[in-house]
Amino acid sequence: MKPVLLFYGAAQLLKACLLTEAPEYPESSRVLAHGVSTRKKKKSRYEFIQDTVQIQKSGLFSYAGKKLYQMAPMEGAKFKMEDLFFQIPELRELFVRMRNKTISYPIGVAEDGTLFVSAQILNDLQMSKTRFFHFLEDYLHPAASDTPDVLHFMAGSDGLSDRFPFLTDMDGIHYLPAVRAGYIELPEPLTHYLILYNLSMISRYETEWWSVLHAERSSPDLAFIHAFIDVTQRKFPFMTARWLSKQEQQTH
Repeated sequence: MKPVLLFYGAAQLLKACLLTEAPEYPESSRVLAHGVSTRKKKKSRYEFIQDTVQIQKSGLFSYAGKKLYQMAPMEGAKFKMEDLFFQIPELRELFVRMRNKTISYPIGVAEDGTLFVSAQILNDLQMSKTRFFHFLEDYLHPAASDTPDVLHFMAGSDGLSDRFPFLTDMDGIHYLPAVRAGYIELPEPLTHYLILYNLSMISRYETEWWSVLHAERSSPDLAFIHAFIDVTQRKFPFMTARWLSKQEQQTH
């Protein structure tokens, strides 16, 4: 039952944030829909981590994206669960254990105030140093460095933030994705919303697969799903509180 409870809990927290920005919400019944869809029938040899969700024209997802994060319309966009998991830094150790895959690198602060990240990120992204900084030129700029194993840089005008391309864990540590599919311009609360939507639909309507998953405990999906649930039930309220705190600070 957790996916269902957590999905509707996340939806209510998004609505609480919306009411601070759009007191007229909901101004029409169209914005009350979830705003997301997924395949009704799962394929044989189904893997949750490879499943996708699709954004609809209207509904809570698009409305929250526009009102809370000034996002452009994303109607028709599809997101794979694995790519969405890449957006959650708390899952990085699990990817190392399960897939021997590094999905992100922490950002450090040097004594001179510059920021740095492991130079291994270039190999993982299959980019040269020049290409990397061109790719992220709107968000970070190269800084002089004599250390070959790290990339030194300065953040752009917005500094380190909770938005693209940076990822942030609950300890306030920032990361950069080490896989290209991880560079999704999607605020993390909406990433959690999409994953929870899919999990809630599966646990309700794909009961045979859901039951076998937990009974046999042989699919790698189970580890990722349980790890995500453990993270989101703590982090979604945390992200909501942080967002509301920032809004309050901006009004004073």
